[in-house]
Amino acid sequence: MRVRYSALIGLPVCEQEYDEVIGLVSGILVSVDASRVLGFFVRTLSLFSGGHLFLSTSDIVHLGAKVRVRDVEALAPPEELIRLQERLDDPRTILGQSMVTDTGRQLGVCKDVQMDTAEFRIEWLFPRKWFREGTPIHQSSVLKVTDDDIVVRDPLIREPASTVETLLPVMEGLGTQALS
Repeated sequence: MRVRYSALIGLPVCEQEYDEVIGLVSGILVSVDASRVLGFFVRTLSLFSGGHLFLSTSDIVHLGAKVRVRDVEALAPPEELIRLQERLDDPRTILGQSMVTDTGRQLGVCKDVQMDTAEFRIEWLFPRKWFREGTPIHQSSVLKVTDDDIVVRDPLIREPASTVETLLPVMEGLGTQALS
């Protein structure tokens, strides 16, 4: 199944065996280098221990109308997850970053991503410029992600045709002229 991040915001998070809501999805953590979602931030609903916890994608049992997790203990404060500290401190967030082509054309700001729910791989990026949505960009078109920009291959520039593809129509035309 494929889902956009914007559709996940506000989704309730519940334990697998119980239907009690633990919290609501409030953010995302992406591994830019692997183009993969590492997990989601969950805003807890408890009055006394309210705050943001982190939910790893490996702890998600089912993703549908609710996000079901194995156990409430799977959620932890982000600052306690030592292996994620480098990624949490990385300024390359994908969402909110400027998107530009390799030719320097501004596409807008990345406002959404689409992922597959089997492996949580990022498949599409959705730019927005001013109040208009831009053309979605496939993840394979991303050339690099810097602290400031997501640089993508310009979709308006076509790859040059190979010499064989260019000469084939010319050679076919010569062959028909020789026969007449």
